[in-house]
Amino acid sequence: FHSNITLILQRNAKRKGGRTMSDATSNPNVEDGMKSNLTTHINLKKVKMFDHISQLPDCILSYILTKLSMKDLLKTSILSKRWCNLWALRRDLYFDVFNVFENNEEELLQKGYLFDIPSAHCFIILERSINLELSLDEFVRWVDQFLKHSNATVIDSFLVNFYLNSQQQTTIDNWISLVIKRGIQRIDLLFKGSPYGRCDRPRKYYKFSFNLFLESNASTLKHLSLECCIISIPPNCNFIPFKI
Repeated sequence: FHSNITLILQRNAKRKGGRTMSDATSNPNVEDGMKSNLTTHINLKKVKMFDHISQLPDCILSYILTKLSMKDLLKTSILSKRWCNLWALRRDLYFDVFNVFENNEEELLQKGYLFDIPSAHCFIILERSINLELSLDEFVRWVDQFLKHSNATVIDSFLVNFYLNSQQQTTIDNWISLVIKRGIQRIDLLFKGSPYGRCDRPRKYYKFSFNLFLESNASTLKHLSLECCIISIPPNCNFIPFKI
């Protein structure tokens, strides 16, 4: 490092009239000036490398994270120690085939999560559908693990858009119970799995029970959207346990 600095100074000296390193260092004032310039240069580098975003409070970083897809969200954990667990603070949770697996249809087709089948409509030759044999268990496991590791004290919205049914009854109930305990305001359960729903096989729909709203924080819910679900209302239930 020192030899490189010496070489640079010698070259500069020749350009400015032949002064060498020995000439420069023989003058204390010149030597002090060179040290000062070198220190300033190093300090400027430190300023440029300073991570200002990481110094923001968690509430602001959590909002920034809501703008990322779930897969990109998890990638932030490798940025630095500060970001290692920030992904778990996200308050808006959206789980669908793109967020959990890949970013576009072509990648989903290449990995076998989607495939083309003959369509029942005469004006469409092929119809794109989800490969449940490959994706169903993985999707449920992915969402389950994400929620178990979530550190968000408040969850504002929870959306699941996938081909789920009564076989995942207990797991889905646990998801709903967890987000209700964290003050959920919006729940969307879109189990048709659109735009890749499987209409070629019978299934038993997931049963959404109003007993889930017995949790103390259930009154925070403002929006409930259910698709391909059965609503189970307890006997003698004459109230709506959430805001309209």
